[in-house]
Amino acid sequence: PAPIVELGTDQLIPIHLKIEDDFGFSTLQVGYEIQRPSYIEDESLISIFPIYLENQNDLSQEVKTIWNLVELGLMPEDEVRYHFEVYDNDVVSGPKKSISSTFIAKVPSLGDLFTAMEEQEDQMIDELILHSDEIDGIQKQLENMQLEMLKSDRLDWDQQQQMEETLAQVQQEAEALKKLAESMEAINQSAEKHSLFSNDLMQKFKELQELVNEILNPELMTDMDVLKDALEKMDMKDIMDAMENLSSNLDQVEQQLDRFLDIFRRIKAEQKLDETIQRMNQLVEQQRIVNENIQTLDGQTDPTAIARLSHEEQRNREEFSNIR
Repeated sequence: PAPIVELGTDQLIPIHLKIEDDFGFSTLQVGYEIQRPSYIEDESLISIFPIYLENQNDLSQEVKTIWNLVELGLMPEDEVRYHFEVYDNDVVSGPKKSISSTFIAKVPSLGDLFTAMEEQEDQMIDELILHSDEIDGIQKQLENMQLEMLKSDRLDWDQQQQMEETLAQVQQEAEALKKLAESMEAINQSAEKHSLFSNDLMQKFKELQELVNEILNPELMTDMDVLKDALEKMDMKDIMDAMENLSSNLDQVEQQLDRFLDIFRRIKAEQKLDETIQRMNQLVEQQRIVNENIQTLDGQTDPTAIARLSHEEQRNREEFSNIR
């Protein structure tokens, strides 16, 4: 697994290990510690998760399994710090243990997830506005160059350099649009992994993803190649035609960016209401589980179990305060 992971709603950690030893192996397990957030005064829970070895005599093994953390009863802001422990199969001098480095699995709160997502979205909106302005500026450059070229039957050195710089700018904008599409995909993946939105809003985000993928018109790249080829041949008619096509495609890109930005802002406003509903639903479910556990308490109940329920109620009050 990665050194630090954010657990999704399924709370699963895929494990893929390669172990080798001259004596084979007797035991493989995960040693872990559950740490609560600092505002909850609770002792850490330390335990192990055994991993089944199909053949202990194999000197080299590839181990694949899934560690399901649901049964640990993790709550938002809990952290699981874990490592792998493997014992060899030396029956003469006794098994020797090796320990891996420490890994961390975090259970993010819905509040933290929504805050992080909003920051990503705000940054994306800023970049959309910036790139729309940049493309508008490139169009004006192309228009000015076309007017200048009408006064001459060939390009001078300065005009050729300016044309190449403009093409480089278009290439940069194309790369930036690809990154914006990747950012949108990351937002969608995070929302799906943590079940952040209702099905209706999730569908709107997926449609938004399709829209941003369509912004970068393949014809734009073709027009750039045609213009580069015309510049090499110094064919003025082909250069003017290619510039006209490139300008037209850039205009379409700018219009699509503005449309995307408008839709994105409207969905973002809807997202705020959806966020409140999702956080309240999670809080109600968490409190329902706490209430059910409280009903089972009696004089024989372990004091640590009572303390844990108290801490969970405290955590729910904190979350309710944050929502308000």
